[in-house]
Amino acid sequence: MERRICPKCGDKNPTTTYTCQNCNASLSSAAVVEVEENFNPTTTCPSCHATISKETRNCPECGELIAKGSGSKRYSYTTNTPQKENNTALYVLSLLVPLVGLIAGAIMLTNDNPYKKSAGVTAIILGIVSMILTPVLYILFFT
Repeated sequence: MERRICPKCGDKNPTTTYTCQNCNASLSSAAVVEVEENFNPTTTCPSCHATISKETRNCPECGELIAKGSGSKRYSYTTNTPQKENNTALYVLSLLVPLVGLIAGAIMLTNDNPYKKSAGVTAIILGIVSMILTPVLYILFFT
């Protein structure tokens, strides 16, 4: 099975992930290697390092919440696949305050998630359109 090796913590991640499931580091430059999976019914708690069953949801020693089926990884709010997000507020803000749209769009372009990059491009375009339309509409309606 192919896995991406995290350059920061060395954790083995599925090839479909964009960030490390252990430390959330970017996997854009991670090496892809063939890994042989061994069945091990126990793992260690990420908090207190106690040996626990992989089926355990909470460590009996410290109470740490353990991600089901992922060994010693903690629950994370990130997912393996990039999620499409609702960016309506960003787009409206880009139209009303173009500078905010340009800055937010530039920041989003640095993200590994392709949906966020696309939203960043859209925010920049809306910011530029707003910068052009504002003086044109002002001239048309107020002169």
